[in-house]
Amino acid sequence: MNKGSISLWLSSFQSINFTIPILKRYLSLEETGTTKIFKTMSEIKVDFSVYGALKDGNETNGRAMDVKTILQNLINQNKGVVTITSSYLGGDPCMGYTKQFGAQVQRPGGTYHFACMEGQTIDFTNGGTIT
Repeated sequence: MNKGSISLWLSSFQSINFTIPILKRYLSLEETGTTKIFKTMSEIKVDFSVYGALKDGNETNGRAMDVKTILQNLINQNKGVVTITSSYLGGDPCMGYTKQFGAQVQRPGGTYHFACMEGQTIDFTNGGTIT
């Protein structure tokens, strides 16, 4: 079991330092109002995720791939922040065309939806549309 040191600032003149055992490999810090809550990346679960494009803009020629497992691994490895590229997501499903990305994830507070174009970065610990 690893141990980590955390400092909490109560005001500009006071702080509390303490050591806690780290049971999970990844930690992030979420701020909710004035309360700070620690959560592990394992609390973010990918329900589904897809990456692809319409070849030649043709609605009957969609080229996409399921990237759920790859995305879950990237979220865990990168503390929830992932840049959406073909090289990170395991290949290019529609060579020469701009790809789109969509995902649904579960995290404390509900189900969240994310979408972007290739090359953009998403922080899965924040934002998203809640349902």
